[in-house]
Amino acid sequence: MSRAKPTLIFFHGLNTYGDDLLHLGPVNLGRMDRHLVPQFAKLGVRFISINGIGDGTPEAQADHAMRQIENIPNDGGPIHLIGNSLGGLVARVVATKMKVASVISWGSPHLGAGAADLALKFPGKYPQLTAALAKIGYIVGKNSDVYRHYSSEGLEDFNRRYPYRKSTPEHSFVCAVPLKDVSPYFWPFFAPLHGLGPIEFAYHVAGKSQAVPDSDGFITVASQSRGEIHGPYHLDHFVQAGFVSMMPLASQRQRAKQEFEKLCSDIAKLIDRDV
Repeated sequence: MSRAKPTLIFFHGLNTYGDDLLHLGPVNLGRMDRHLVPQFAKLGVRFISINGIGDGTPEAQADHAMRQIENIPNDGGPIHLIGNSLGGLVARVVATKMKVASVISWGSPHLGAGAADLALKFPGKYPQLTAALAKIGYIVGKNSDVYRHYSSEGLEDFNRRYPYRKSTPEHSFVCAVPLKDVSPYFWPFFAPLHGLGPIEFAYHVAGKSQAVPDSDGFITVASQSRGEIHGPYHLDHFVQAGFVSMMPLASQRQRAKQEFEKLCSDIAKLIDRDV
């Protein structure tokens, strides 16, 4: 008798547009799961995306997700929750509402997102960059109520409410890249996100500073790490979801593609190992 296959239920990250697409200012790069769906299909994994999340509190998103999960046919196989970026936090809340085999995250800010802390004080601290971003359609202060939930202070409260539970294994696939392999989309934010002034940033670009904590260009490895840790994978915060076209050089795109495929393969092996 063939065994029932495990199911991966996927939660994408921040999306205040409510359309499940990856937006970078005026640029639309398609659905956040557009590369994950075919990759897990190749691996023979039943992969189901939750739609319409990415905005609001993790609890509100989890309630929205549960209404979709209740309508997913189940053949009796184990269910694993997997979240990228803020989706990893939503997965943690959903795990308290249903029986799951594990919670898997990658690129998730379990200790808070420096970007959220920055966004809350960004307009006052960086008025020129704020004005420049507004010209391309990205209003930094517009979603401050959302960012507050994912700041260091917000996540400290979240972790008190949703502590680690031994009954539900958690896995984090951490990603880390040096500045030279961070997508150009992150370059304007790298210095403020990592607490670097202009001179410190110049030294860092020149390879003369070790003051920056390991990160995926957006979320520190320390914040990504929870439960059983896997990796690190040489992927930045957007490329880790398969958007390798963001890298400017062919050699970078090739390496990113290999790392992305390895990340997905390792996740598939993980959910299959104890079935």
